[in-house]
Amino acid sequence: NQTQLGDDKGTPWISSPDSVISNATSLAVAGDIFVLENTGIVSKFSAGKKQDFGIQGLYPSLTSGTELWTYADVPYIYILDQTSKRVILVNKEQGTVVSQYTAENWQSPSSMVVDYDAKKLYVLDSNTVYQFSL
Repeated sequence: NQTQLGDDKGTPWISSPDSVISNATSLAVAGDIFVLENTGIVSKFSAGKKQDFGIQGLYPSLTSGTELWTYADVPYIYILDQTSKRVILVNKEQGTVVSQYTAENWQSPSSMVVDYDAKKLYVLDSNTVYQFSL
């Protein structure tokens, strides 16, 4: 909010009293807001309220999370799981796993970028960039 001296401190957007996101490692805004915690839990918020959301059909289960990406017109969430050395593709409406991407020689994938229009996924691992077609 604008003030005479610039902007104020803002107001809390999350209005669900039981929602704690202090363990968040990444978030993405896509109409709804998706928050990835370091424990591997993905939470979905709509209009400041926590929604029922969970990842279904994932093996092994997500126990940590490094990075999460989605966009308003994209039907999926991309989750970088550094511990299990994979990128997980999840339907953001149903929470179902669509696909997983990995490479045998990954050591510690640390970041990813999705070029959804070009149907490409790029993953950074130990000074090497890997490209996958989506």
